Amino acid sequence: MSKAFTDEETPVPDGGEALPPRERDLPITRAGLARLRAELAELFAAGASEIGARRARVLAQVLKSVYVQEPSLVDGRVGFGTSVTVEEADGRRTSYEIVGPDEVEPARR
Repeated sequence: MSKAFTDEETPVPDGGEALPPRERDLPITRAGLARLRAELAELFAAGASEIGARRARVLAQVLKSVYVQEPSLVDGRVGFGTSVTVEEADGRRTSYEIVGPDEVEPARR
């Protein structure tokens, strides 16, 4: 059908795939994997709302496309799964944990 005959305001139905397919599996920490599994279990226990069902599909897709990577330090350098603390000139300290994209929590800053 020609684009001229489609209604751009019509929402696309929420299909089975909630995320675009990934080109490769991505790393996750053991703690991150546990958090995602717990969230999925909570969604199943709470029952199916439309938003909950979509989030459950996202989590299921993510869980199929991640692998646990253990914390690593190479030659004393910070690596995946490790934490680093940065000290500012005024003495303030901020700690960061190096994690995969599926466990990032920007609001926890």
